[in-house]
Amino acid sequence: MALHLFGQPEYVSASGYEDLANGIDHLTADLYYPNIDGAVTITGGWHHPKAYPFSMEYTVVAENGTVEFSSAGRPTTLYRADGEEEAVKEPSMDGFEAELRYYISTCVEGKKPDNCPPRESATAVALTQALVELRKEKGAKSKWKSV
Repeated sequence: MALHLFGQPEYVSASGYEDLANGIDHLTADLYYPNIDGAVTITGGWHHPKAYPFSMEYTVVAENGTVEFSSAGRPTTLYRADGEEEAVKEPSMDGFEAELRYYISTCVEGKKPDNCPPRESATAVALTQALVELRKEKGAKSKWKSV
Protein backbone atom coordinates (compact mmCIF):
# COMPACT_ATOMS: atom_id res chain seq x y z
CA MET A 1 0.00 0.00 0.00
CA ALA A 2 2.88 2.38 0.78
CA LEU A 3 4.33 1.81 -2.68
CA HIS A 4 0.93 2.45 -4.24
CA LEU A 5 0.36 5.65 -2.26
CA PHE A 6 3.85 7.14 -2.11
CA GLY A 7 5.90 5.42 -4.82
CA GLN A 8 9.31 3.89 -4.29
CA PRO A 9 11.27 5.02 -1.23
CA GLU A 10 14.75 6.47 -1.45
CA TYR A 11 16.03 4.68 1.68
CA VAL A 12 14.72 1.78 3.77
CA SER A 13 15.50 0.11 7.09
CA ALA A 14 14.13 -2.94 8.87
CA SER A 15 14.29 -4.78 12.16
CA GLY A 16 12.39 -7.64 13.69
CA TYR A 17 12.47 -11.16 15.00
CA GLU A 18 12.32 -14.55 13.31
CA ASP A 19 11.69 -17.90 14.99
CA LEU A 20 10.07 -19.94 12.24
CA ALA A 21 10.15 -23.18 14.25
CA ASN A 22 7.67 -21.56 16.64
CA GLY A 23 5.68 -19.76 13.94
CA ILE A 24 7.01 -16.28 14.67
CA ASP A 25 8.17 -13.97 11.90
CA HIS A 26 7.93 -10.26 12.65
CA LEU A 27 9.27 -7.27 10.73
CA THR A 28 9.09 -3.50 11.19
CA ALA A 29 10.27 -1.39 8.26
CA ASP A 30 10.75 2.32 7.73
CA LEU A 31 10.48 3.69 4.20
CA TYR A 32 12.09 7.10 3.68
CA TYR A 33 10.87 9.46 0.96
CA PRO A 34 12.50 12.76 0.00
CA ASN A 35 9.15 14.58 0.09
CA ILE A 36 7.91 13.20 3.44
CA ASP A 37 9.19 14.34 6.83
CA GLY A 38 9.95 11.26 8.89
CA ALA A 39 9.24 7.81 7.54
CA VAL A 40 6.38 5.55 6.52
CA THR A 41 6.46 2.68 9.03
CA ILE A 42 5.14 -0.77 8.18
CA THR A 43 4.84 -3.63 10.66
CA GLY A 44 3.70 -7.15 9.96
CA GLY A 45 4.28 -10.80 10.48
CA TRP A 46 3.03 -14.02 11.95
CA HIS A 47 2.53 -14.43 15.68
CA HIS A 48 1.91 -17.88 17.18
CA PRO A 49 -0.36 -18.91 14.28
CA LYS A 50 -2.17 -21.63 16.22
CA ALA A 51 -3.58 -19.07 18.68
CA TYR A 52 -3.17 -15.52 17.37
CA PRO A 53 -6.07 -14.41 15.13
CA PHE A 54 -5.61 -12.60 11.84
CA SER A 55 -5.70 -8.85 12.20
CA MET A 56 -4.95 -5.86 10.03
CA GLU A 57 -4.85 -2.21 10.91
CA TYR A 58 -3.41 1.05 9.78
CA THR A 59 -2.91 4.54 11.11
CA VAL A 60 -2.36 7.51 8.84
CA VAL A 61 -1.03 10.64 10.53
CA ALA A 62 -1.40 13.87 8.54
CA GLU A 63 -1.26 17.58 9.23
CA ASN A 64 -4.93 18.01 10.18
CA GLY A 65 -5.68 14.67 11.80
CA THR A 66 -5.14 10.95 12.12
CA VAL A 67 -7.21 8.14 10.61
CA GLU A 68 -7.22 4.76 12.29
CA PHE A 69 -8.61 1.48 10.92
CA SER A 70 -8.64 -1.92 12.61
CA SER A 71 -10.01 -5.25 11.47
CA ALA A 72 -10.71 -6.00 15.15
CA GLY A 73 -14.15 -4.40 14.84
CA ARG A 74 -13.51 -0.84 16.02
CA PRO A 75 -15.06 1.75 13.71
CA THR A 76 -12.70 3.57 11.36
CA THR A 77 -12.23 7.00 12.93
CA LEU A 78 -10.77 10.36 11.95
CA TYR A 79 -9.23 12.07 14.96
CA ARG A 80 -9.02 15.72 13.98
CA ALA A 81 -6.18 17.96 15.12
CA ASP A 82 -8.78 20.26 16.73
CA GLY A 83 -9.79 17.43 19.10
CA GLU A 84 -12.98 16.36 17.31
CA GLU A 85 -13.61 12.75 16.30
CA GLU A 86 -15.52 11.63 13.24
CA ALA A 87 -16.55 8.17 12.11
CA VAL A 88 -15.30 7.43 8.60
CA LYS A 89 -17.93 5.95 6.31
CA GLU A 90 -17.15 2.28 5.76
CA PRO A 91 -17.35 0.83 2.24
CA SER A 92 -20.17 -1.62 1.68
CA MET A 93 -17.70 -4.40 0.79
CA ASP A 94 -14.76 -5.76 2.78
CA GLY A 95 -11.44 -4.63 1.23
CA PHE A 96 -10.17 -8.18 0.72
CA GLU A 97 -13.41 -9.21 -0.98
CA ALA A 98 -13.20 -6.13 -3.23
CA GLU A 99 -9.62 -7.04 -4.21
CA LEU A 100 -10.59 -10.59 -5.09
CA ARG A 101 -13.66 -9.50 -7.08
CA TYR A 102 -11.55 -7.00 -9.03
CA TYR A 103 -8.86 -9.59 -9.78
CA ILE A 104 -11.41 -12.18 -10.90
CA SER A 105 -13.14 -9.62 -13.14
CA THR A 106 -9.86 -8.79 -14.90
CA CYS A 107 -9.26 -12.50 -15.51
CA VAL A 108 -12.79 -13.17 -16.75
CA GLU A 109 -12.78 -10.08 -19.00
CA GLY A 110 -9.21 -10.67 -20.18
CA LYS A 111 -8.18 -7.13 -19.20
CA LYS A 112 -4.90 -5.90 -17.77
CA PRO A 113 -5.47 -4.56 -14.26
CA ASP A 114 -5.37 -0.79 -13.74
CA ASN A 115 -5.19 -1.27 -9.98
CA CYS A 116 -2.09 -3.07 -8.72
CA PRO A 117 -0.57 -3.93 -12.10
CA PRO A 118 2.01 -6.76 -12.24
CA ARG A 119 4.98 -4.33 -12.17
CA GLU A 120 3.69 -2.81 -8.90
CA SER A 121 3.25 -6.30 -7.41
CA ALA A 122 6.77 -7.30 -8.49
CA THR A 123 8.17 -4.15 -6.87
CA ALA A 124 6.31 -4.92 -3.63
CA VAL A 125 7.73 -8.47 -3.57
CA ALA A 126 11.27 -7.19 -4.30
CA LEU A 127 10.99 -4.58 -1.55
CA THR A 128 9.70 -7.16 0.91
CA GLN A 129 12.58 -9.51 0.11
CA ALA A 130 15.06 -6.64 0.57
CA LEU A 131 13.47 -5.73 3.92
CA VAL A 132 13.70 -9.33 5.13
CA GLU A 133 17.42 -9.28 4.32
CA LEU A 134 17.84 -5.83 5.91
CA ARG A 135 16.24 -7.12 9.11
CA LYS A 136 19.60 -8.79 9.79
CA GLU A 137 21.14 -5.29 9.87
CA LYS A 138 18.91 -4.40 12.86
CA GLY A 139 17.57 -1.08 11.61
CA ALA A 140 20.50 0.17 9.53
CA LYS A 141 19.32 2.60 6.85
CA SER A 142 20.07 1.52 3.28
CA LYS A 143 19.60 3.05 -0.16
CA TRP A 144 16.70 1.34 -1.95
CA LYS A 145 17.45 0.11 -5.43
CA SER A 146 14.14 -0.28 -7.23
CA VAL A 147 13.42 -3.04 -9.74
